[in-house]
Amino acid sequence: MFALFFQIGLGWTPLQSGLAVTPFALGSAVSSATAGRLIDRFGRRLTVLGLVGVLVGIGAAALILWRVPPSSAGWAVAPALLIGGLGGGLVISPNITMTLRCVPVRMAGAAGAALQTGQRVGAAVGTATLPGLFYLVLGPPGTTTGRPSGPRSGRRPSGWWCPGDRGAGAAARGTPDPRGARGRAARRGAPLMR
Repeated sequence: MFALFFQIGLGWTPLQSGLAVTPFALGSAVSSATAGRLIDRFGRRLTVLGLVGVLVGIGAAALILWRVPPSSAGWAVAPALLIGGLGGGLVISPNITMTLRCVPVRMAGAAGAALQTGQRVGAAVGTATLPGLFYLVLGPPGTTTGRPSGPRSGRRPSGWWCPGDRGAGAAARGTPDPRGARGRAARRGAPLMR
């Protein structure tokens, strides 16, 4: 979500956006490498501490982005994203260790597969839901909700870039589907009704 915000909300390039969220990934990599060994000593408290770290880091990042001017947002938000990433790493490895620890050896393959399937489904739902909510907050297609639009403003009219402008999204809004018969007729200049 931060990458989308930096690109669409602030008009940054994908490279700038990726570099801005790198502290989260680095924090997660560092803490997940050590958290798997610490789970035996601290148990579930480690994952709870990690979840608190994620909440504090993401919450602080949101507050910082709300208050800081866009020109200094990347550097200002880096410590908060690092804290969030450290917390995220404290959840990943220990959660897998705790989940699979009590599984009998003969069921380890099935348990691992079920765990991975659950993680993939959760990731897919989250990946579909959060950007959908992000675009919903931006406003209806073709509007800019009172903000400047265009490629240089960091805010484009929703109809220009939103994936929902194809297929089902177009049908729900009552606009021609550019891939369907109505869309082809509209592109040729033919009347939509015969």
